[in-house]
Amino acid sequence: MQRRYRALEKLQSLVAAGSLSASDASHRAVQIVESTPQPVRLQEPRLAELSKALLAQAANDSAKAAQVAILQGRLDRLRDEDVRVQSQLQELDIEDPTTLKAAALRDVVEFSHVYALLEEYKYLDAFAQLAHITPSTWQRTPHTTQQQLLKSATTVMGHGAVPAQDKMASASSSIMHANFLAYIRTLHDAKVLPPNWIVLPSSISAMKLASLLAKDATCLLHLLKAQNNAYAESLTISYALAQRDLTEPQVVAPSPALLIAAIETLDYLNLHGSIPLVHQAYRGPPSSEILDCLLRVLVQPRLSRKMARTLSVSITLDLVPIVEHGCSAALLQALVTSGLVHDAYGCYLKLHKLSPGARVPTSILTDMLVAFYKAKQYDQFHLAFDEMWRRGYVVGLHEFRALSAVVPPHVLLSLMGSRDYSNCLAEVHTQASATDPMLLDLRTLPASLAPSLLWLHVEHLRPHGLHDDAKDGLRVLVQQPQAIAALQASLEQHNVPWTSPRRGELCLAAASVLDYLERQDTQRVKDSVWRMMVLRALGVSSLFVS
Repeated sequence: MQRRYRALEKLQSLVAAGSLSASDASHRAVQIVESTPQPVRLQEPRLAELSKALLAQAANDSAKAAQVAILQGRLDRLRDEDVRVQSQLQELDIEDPTTLKAAALRDVVEFSHVYALLEEYKYLDAFAQLAHITPSTWQRTPHTTQQQLLKSATTVMGHGAVPAQDKMASASSSIMHANFLAYIRTLHDAKVLPPNWIVLPSSISAMKLASLLAKDATCLLHLLKAQNNAYAESLTISYALAQRDLTEPQVVAPSPALLIAAIETLDYLNLHGSIPLVHQAYRGPPSSEILDCLLRVLVQPRLSRKMARTLSVSITLDLVPIVEHGCSAALLQALVTSGLVHDAYGCYLKLHKLSPGARVPTSILTDMLVAFYKAKQYDQFHLAFDEMWRRGYVVGLHEFRALSAVVPPHVLLSLMGSRDYSNCLAEVHTQASATDPMLLDLRTLPASLAPSLLWLHVEHLRPHGLHDDAKDGLRVLVQQPQAIAALQASLEQHNVPWTSPRRGELCLAAASVLDYLERQDTQRVKDSVWRMMVLRALGVSSLFVS
């Protein structure tokens, strides 16, 4: 309340100094008054008076007459509503409203009316009545009455009850939830809200539903912050020394469900900038449910890259609970999915340092390598591959296919070595030719592997006894245009004719395949003879020199 009043006084001083126009100042003043809850406006009528004074100054500007008239109408509606509520609260047959006895009688009449509205299922009016009760009234209300009303209101709100007192009840449901939040905030400001009330499951569900439908997370975050501060203070020595009465209720740590409710509410209201602050201010026990909730927010496509980066820093600031709960793989997968590959790689190194025996799925590491190579960060790709290989990364069939889709064969061969590369290529070839020895299916394989798999398959046809008079030649099924172009270029290089009877299929006659194999055998014999002659010449020369 005082903050809003000082803001209006500052606007008035800026207008007097000439640094701000009266129309702009009056527009801002009306916004401040509209955002002020009605109980606060009723306690501080000077807010409306200052706004009216600014509007009077802005009325001198004829160019802004239409805008000033609209603002004056908005302010008048607020003032009329406040006057109507004040008249309703003052319509009590009490001659002396200043005495404590008269105030107690007013409370009895007011709470009786609230009980009657709740019993008649008129929740809209009931919550409106509760929201307008002042903090001083709650402070002199008996504890039993406070608990009964709070329990009834929480039960109604937690079950998602819809006001059914008139036709417009469903359209006004957000007003009911806003009144519930104002009622809880008033109880907290009056210091009559029970300790640890916010950590109860029913309270969490009620506050979450009300915040979502009212589109206001202020009260929920305020209660979470107060519980965090109270729990942190209860752990200090000064608090233990000052607590003389051991019967006082012990402050309970904020539950993970409370933090999850706050995060989901902020995510629904697109207030992602507050999620890292709320997460870092949390003083309760860590849990895997909290991490799952944060990762669900992180992988959303609507989250900006800057916000995702900030949230990832908040999540990875302390990796010990993540290792303890076994959530390392989920964290790395979320970071890779959200496009934060460098953060995922750095987090992988830290996690391996904390727990060298923890196993990370190779599919996640492969996704990191693929992302590095797609971004043309070749040095980072080679460095990451070496670090992962040193920590037990093994390239299997699935990893080989994923890497071959982006990494050229010669680069992958130099990284893996000839033996591992040949083994993976042989496994891929086995799957591609599993149905028929004379059929090679390359439709689902990377285009860079097509030529190698073709000649490997041709070499495997040698033991099957291929004859010149075979009716059906070798059929190769290809889908990608790049694979077709690579196969045709390789066949032309080796002088092997082919035909393409239909789109996506290459046919090699049996005679052409046999001719290629004979030429390969001849070339192999020539290479062997030449190698033998070279070795013999070297031996003779060495004898001559010696």
